[in-house]
Amino acid sequence: MGPRMNEFKLFNDFPKLVQRRVFNIAFEAGETDYAAVQLSLVSRGVNHWIKPLIYRQLIFHFQATATFQRTISLLQTILTTSNLELCTRYTRFLFVGSYHHGNTSILSLFLHCTNLEHLGWWFIPKQEKELQELLTTQQHHCLRKLSISAGALPLRDPHLFSTQVFQNLTHLDIGVAGRLVSLSSGARQFGRRIPWSDLHKLEHLIHLHLDLGLVYRASDPDEVAPEIEEVVGDMLDSAPPKLRYAALLFPFEFLFEAIKSSDVENRRVYEDFVKGSLDRRVVVGTSAGIFEYQEEKVQEKMKEKAEKKSRGSFPDEEDEEDEDEELLTQEQAERLTTFGKWMVPSPRGERLYRVCETRGERRADFWGEVEETVERRNKELYPDEPSDSQQIIPV
Repeated sequence: MGPRMNEFKLFNDFPKLVQRRVFNIAFEAGETDYAAVQLSLVSRGVNHWIKPLIYRQLIFHFQATATFQRTISLLQTILTTSNLELCTRYTRFLFVGSYHHGNTSILSLFLHCTNLEHLGWWFIPKQEKELQELLTTQQHHCLRKLSISAGALPLRDPHLFSTQVFQNLTHLDIGVAGRLVSLSSGARQFGRRIPWSDLHKLEHLIHLHLDLGLVYRASDPDEVAPEIEEVVGDMLDSAPPKLRYAALLFPFEFLFEAIKSSDVENRRVYEDFVKGSLDRRVVVGTSAGIFEYQEEKVQEKMKEKAEKKSRGSFPDEEDEEDEDEELLTQEQAERLTTFGKWMVPSPRGERLYRVCETRGERRADFWGEVEETVERRNKELYPDEPSDSQQIIPV
C-alpha cells in the first residue's frame, strides 16, 4: 500500500477520528476485496478500523458488484477460528445467493453469524435439513429483514411462522421457485403450499414480499390466474395486524401477456392486484423499465398512424388488414399505462437490494420504492381514504 502510517507526518497530526473517517471513505470507494485487504495492512491501527467494515456485510453471489459495501469471496480465509469470531462480532448483513467453494460448508459461517440484522438466503445446500434446523432453532434476536427461497424452509411444518427466525422480522421476502399452490378443487398440485396459518403471529411484520418471478416465468396468465388469486388470498387472510405492504413480483413477460389477454375475468385478477382494488396493501412489481419501454413502442405506432391521417394519406392494404389489430393495440396501451403507472421497478440483482446496504450514487431502497408506490397509488385512486389505510374491500 506504499508508505506506512509513520511516514505520513502531517496525517498523523490529525485527530484519530478524522484519520478513521478518511480510511472509512477509502474503504467505501474501493471496488475489490484486494483493495480492502491492502487498506487493512497499512498499520495495526488501520487494521483495527477496517476489519469491522470488511466483516459487516458478507455477500456470496455472482451478481455482487461494487454497488454494495463489501463482497467477501475468500471463504477459506474467513473459516478460521479467529475470523469466525469476527463474524460473530461484526457481521450484520449476510447474503448467500450462490456458493462454489468445494466441500467447505457455508453453514459453518451462518452458525457463527448470531448478530445478523439482515439475512438473504437463496442457496440450497446439500445439507438441506441442517440448514432448516439452523433457520428454525438458532436464536436471531437482531434479525429484522429476511429474504429467502421457499426451498430452504421446512414447508412440512404447519407452524413454520412460529419458529425463531421469523419472530422479530419487520420485512419478509419469500421466493417461490416451484409450484407451491393448488386449486381448491385439488385438480392441480405441483408441490407443497407455504403454510401461512401462523403468519398472523408475526407482530412486528410491516412488509411482506412474495417473489413469483421464477415460478410463473413460462406460464399462461389466464391458466394460472385462479391459483395465484388463491395463494395471495391465503397469504392475506393470515396477515399480521401491522402489515401495511404486500408486494407481488411477477416476470415482466408474464404481466405483458396478462395485459394482452382477452379473458376479462382472469385479467381482472391482475388488475385488482395492480390497483389495490380488493386490498390497498397489495402492489405488483416487475423488471425496471420494461413497461415504460413497451408503452413507448405502442405510443410511437399510434403517433405514426395519427400523422398519416393528418397528411390525408390513404391506408394501404396492409394497414386495412391490420386495422382491427391496431385498435386492439390501443386498448392494450391503456392497460399498459395503468399497469406501468403503479408498478414497483425491480432492478437487476434485486434480491441483493432487499437485504444489503448499498453505497455511492447507486443507492437503492427496494422497500422504500414499495412504500412510495403504494402511498402514491392509494392517494390518487382512493383520495377519500386515510393515507395509512389498510382497508380490505369485501368481494
